[in-house]
Amino acid sequence: MACVETRSRGRKCLGRVDYFESADLPHGVLPTKKAVIEVMLYLLRPRRAGQSQRSRSDAADMLASVLQEHWIFCNLYTISTKNIKKHIIKLYEDFLKLLQTRDSRKNESYDAKVLAFNKDSAAMFDIFCTDACQRRKFENFYDVRMTENEWKFLEDQRGERKMYCQDHVDTQWTKTMTRRNNDLFALERMRHSVNAEQPMAVPESTETTEDTSDSADELYTPVTVEDVEFQSPRKKKKVMEDKNSNASSSMPEEYQHVRCSMRKVRPEYYEVVDKLKSCFHMSQNQAEAAVVETANKMFGRNWKYHDEEAEIDVDTLPDKKNARRVGKCIEAMALSEIVTEVVSSDDQSTITYANDGSKKQGAGSFTVQGIIINGKYRALPTMSIASESKPNLAELKLTTLQILSAASGVDAKVLFERIVFVISDQTAHNLDVELLLLKSLAQRKSIEAICEKYKPQVLKILRVILPALAEAFQTQKGEIFGFGSYNENSHSLSTMDQDKLEGAPVHNLDAERSVGFINYELSIRGSKQLSSASSTQVKCAAHDLIDNTVPGSYKEYSKVAKYVIPELCLKWAAKQEDLKKKGLVDKEIANVALDRRKTKDLEKLKCMGGPFTMSSQVDEYLKSDDSNKVAILYIEVRYARDTSLSMPKNSDIFRLMKDHRRLSEETYATNLKLYLDNVVSIADVTMDDFDRAIDTFTQHD
Repeated sequence: MACVETRSRGRKCLGRVDYFESADLPHGVLPTKKAVIEVMLYLLRPRRAGQSQRSRSDAADMLASVLQEHWIFCNLYTISTKNIKKHIIKLYEDFLKLLQTRDSRKNESYDAKVLAFNKDSAAMFDIFCTDACQRRKFENFYDVRMTENEWKFLEDQRGERKMYCQDHVDTQWTKTMTRRNNDLFALERMRHSVNAEQPMAVPESTETTEDTSDSADELYTPVTVEDVEFQSPRKKKKVMEDKNSNASSSMPEEYQHVRCSMRKVRPEYYEVVDKLKSCFHMSQNQAEAAVVETANKMFGRNWKYHDEEAEIDVDTLPDKKNARRVGKCIEAMALSEIVTEVVSSDDQSTITYANDGSKKQGAGSFTVQGIIINGKYRALPTMSIASESKPNLAELKLTTLQILSAASGVDAKVLFERIVFVISDQTAHNLDVELLLLKSLAQRKSIEAICEKYKPQVLKILRVILPALAEAFQTQKGEIFGFGSYNENSHSLSTMDQDKLEGAPVHNLDAERSVGFINYELSIRGSKQLSSASSTQVKCAAHDLIDNTVPGSYKEYSKVAKYVIPELCLKWAAKQEDLKKKGLVDKEIANVALDRRKTKDLEKLKCMGGPFTMSSQVDEYLKSDDSNKVAILYIEVRYARDTSLSMPKNSDIFRLMKDHRRLSEETYATNLKLYLDNVVSIADVTMDDFDRAIDTFTQHD
């Protein structure tokens, strides 16, 4: 059974005043603020208004037009409907703010506000036009001037509200509307007569027709209503007009305008603007200015920027949000073209994956990715990363493959199999080592002289360290380069295709340049615009692939760019946030445990007269008769390690145990005194001492 609408269901109670829904304004008087609120309540109720999902702005728009007509009926001229709408929305929002206040916040201050609002709602909703010049335009247009009676009626409505508007004004309104309709009919008839007289076969007749029409408009000025703002604020009508149709131009028609029609923008415009942003680091405003100024200055066009208030024609640029939406589609198309290039490459092609990490304040940690196809670098989406652990890096590559698969329709497993080599930033990190070697080579003569002078000692050292170095090289690089005792089934260069290996890059400079590209984009677009910088880099590195596509091909990727890729990116971001939280929790737990231990040690040492701050205090303690010296010195060394800021925690001075046993009290005391005095050994070491040390190492081996 349907719910019956009753008067109580349309009632809103604010304080002690009831507001009932009302379908119309009161007759014969100017509406009060309460009456305006009641009509808004009616318009925003779907069952009452006969329309579902009516917005607050639409309801205020309708009510503004009705209010203006109501005032003009009383021969009183108002402000523009746009401003009336603003006043209505503000009044209704103030009403709702008080009405929806929670009971827990209804105090004396709230009661005072409600009382003041209800008192003010009984006053007239004043929308009178106080501008004399604007009011004179209305009077000239309607040919009805405000008399003394209208002024008295207005003052009465603002005060005691005793007067009432009757049929006399209604008669004046009828006369005004009749005169206005006659004027419009006469103008339309005059235009028809002028159009009928123009010769159809003569090309020059267009200019004659326009001149005649313009002269007719000038002769009949009373019906020109462009400057009068009494009309309801309807949406700007999009009139298609060709302002360059009469201009002699040798430019083909398809290139004269930025739009093919009123609702269709040329796809080349979107692609050019996106390329200016991606390859030349321009902002949206700069890219639009480059297109418009070039077209107007060099080719004599009349292209205009998008303006919500102005009329839109075929020379008006689209809204900025449309350009951003198309940019995402172009990025998806670029990823699809990269996948096509990967899949269509022959068996002799070399495809290498590379990535590099960086960190920037505001953007956080991120990883720049790319693939190198026969020496050509193609950028992949840059992703934020919370941890560089092996599982998380595997998830990163998997997410990237899923994004490529979503953009192209190619299975992620196929893409993974097509990648021949993987290059990391290890080579780039080793560049510093190469620089150190170069510095060492610059001092080769002095080193050779020292080796010649102390040849026996050098030979002994080499006999000791060379076996250890050989074992280390085998462990670290043997399986990669294929020497020593290594596993032949491992990922060794000797087992790879040598022809493809020739085409693999030997450095990671492309990934390093990509990091610089991303950092530069973040510096000009904002440190938190990582997704925008990533999109720009992907399209910049694939601009040649985009240029070879058919204009408008990006439209095929609208669903992928709008739904699939953002969903994958959101899942990845959520994983990284969880990792960050988990890392923070683990770190906080470790820090709390460390602080608890330091506090506990400090309390115990204070009871024993510590902690020690000078080495002399340690000597005095050793002379005491305390039988628990090892335990106390153990705590002293541990407290010194936990509170030290100048020395590493793993220093031998802070060593607490050896072979799962505590050290002797002499060892603890010696290390503690070295730490407290910050002693630097300046003992003289002779060559005999050095020879004995080497012999000792040799005998042990």
